[in-house]
Amino acid sequence: MHPADAERLVHELRVHQIELEMQNEELKRAQSEIAESREKYVDLYDFAPVAYFSFDRNGVITEANLTGASLVGIERAYLIGKPFSLFVSPEHKDIFYTHHRKAHKDGSGECEFLIQRKDGSLVHVSMRSVGTSDEKGNVTIRSAVTDVTELKSLESQLIQAQKMEAIGTLSGGIAHDFNNILTVIMGVGSLIQMKVGPDSPLRRYIDQIVDASHHAAGLTQRLLAYSHKQPIVLSPHQVNGVVAISAKLLNRLLPEDVELTVDSADDHAVAMLDVAEIDQVLMNLATNARDAMPHGGSLTIRTDVAELDETFKKTHGFGRPGTYVHLSISDTGTGMDEKTIARIFDPFFTTKEVGKGTGLGLASVYGIVKQHEGYITVTSGLLRGTTFDIYLPLVEMKEHATAAAEVKGGSETILVLEDDPAVRDIITKILSDQGYTTLEAANGDDAIMAFNEHKGTIGLVILDVVMPGQNGREVFDEIARIDPGVKAIFMSGYSGDMVIDKGVQEKSVDFLQKPLSVPNLLAKVREVLDR
Repeated sequence: MHPADAERLVHELRVHQIELEMQNEELKRAQSEIAESREKYVDLYDFAPVAYFSFDRNGVITEANLTGASLVGIERAYLIGKPFSLFVSPEHKDIFYTHHRKAHKDGSGECEFLIQRKDGSLVHVSMRSVGTSDEKGNVTIRSAVTDVTELKSLESQLIQAQKMEAIGTLSGGIAHDFNNILTVIMGVGSLIQMKVGPDSPLRRYIDQIVDASHHAAGLTQRLLAYSHKQPIVLSPHQVNGVVAISAKLLNRLLPEDVELTVDSADDHAVAMLDVAEIDQVLMNLATNARDAMPHGGSLTIRTDVAELDETFKKTHGFGRPGTYVHLSISDTGTGMDEKTIARIFDPFFTTKEVGKGTGLGLASVYGIVKQHEGYITVTSGLLRGTTFDIYLPLVEMKEHATAAAEVKGGSETILVLEDDPAVRDIITKILSDQGYTTLEAANGDDAIMAFNEHKGTIGLVILDVVMPGQNGREVFDEIARIDPGVKAIFMSGYSGDMVIDKGVQEKSVDFLQKPLSVPNLLAKVREVLDR
């Protein structure tokens, strides 16, 4: 062979070798990219937030990702070859079978059911499936399964909140009707009291009627407080007296095997309270205590005066040093662990079974205590009972005590707008007996007409806020156009938020909450007229 030909051949072989090496490098790089891509795919598949399963036509698991294994609480290796129905809650197996058949027949489907994990816990899931067949007729059902337990819990909480809102609306309507009835009973009773001397044999019966009507008025306020429809109004009260009255209601709430004890240490301790709200606090805590003592026990309410210092603040992380009225509510129930204690005041948190607790009771308690500028702590332990300690700022009664205002009448003309004839009649009677000239109106048109006819002589207008047709605020606006200086008192048997909806802000106008007591009505009338 000619040397030049040999050299050319060697060169060609070298070029060919280089090309092979380059192709080999390309092949290795492609294989590496494929492996990397496959690894990424496997990671995406295994660690996806959604559980993926593949089944054969009989519902046997042929493939699953790690999320799916975690969902049922079993290692993936033990899942393959097992019927998925093993992990479906017994009462929901039919749902899964129907869904699986539908995906096989129609090619797709969606359903919700409960999965029972290996540890016995239940998980609410949503399953979406697609069925395919190959040319040999082999069926594969691929399913994406999402844990919707938390979503279902939120839906349940929303439904519960809507129920509470409906109860609140119903309570407001009931309270309105009762407050109108009680206004008549209280008014007539008070008028008789004024006319019957203290030595009359009928006096004690009349006093009982008036006292009972006041107690009934308190019940309507508690009804509104239960539905959180009544604005909080603080006034000075002896705490022991409030607790004593609440204890009578609690005795009806507690079963016979739960003993209620009230231990009051200071009969003169006074705090600024909304009595209906404090009743609600005690009611909620007593209900929780009752449920924690299914086999009986004891519930103890103690009151005393306590000093909060810097040590209290360092221990609990809150608390302004000072003197407080201390309410302690203790039970001998099952108690709570630290994890539960950390969450008991969270809205919608409950340890009770679904449908047996709203998760709002203790959240409401916490909110009410904070509105009273107080503090609440809890001490508990499993099988050691639970104690709630409530601290409310102590006040000096003499700072708030006022002498009973002398009931004064007058000679001014007052227009009364009230759609309930019985209530309208008793209000005008009370005012007439005190020397006032009264005009009556059953609706907005009559009120505006009467005001026009007696323009310049009417010193005061008393208006019911919620009425058919024009409400009290709208009537007042019409009257104010006739006489911008007109004085007015608004009244209502509805809850505070209903009144606000009608354009009456209680703090910005003169307002009386029904049922009306005679002294309060006459005092407010005189106060407004004398400005």
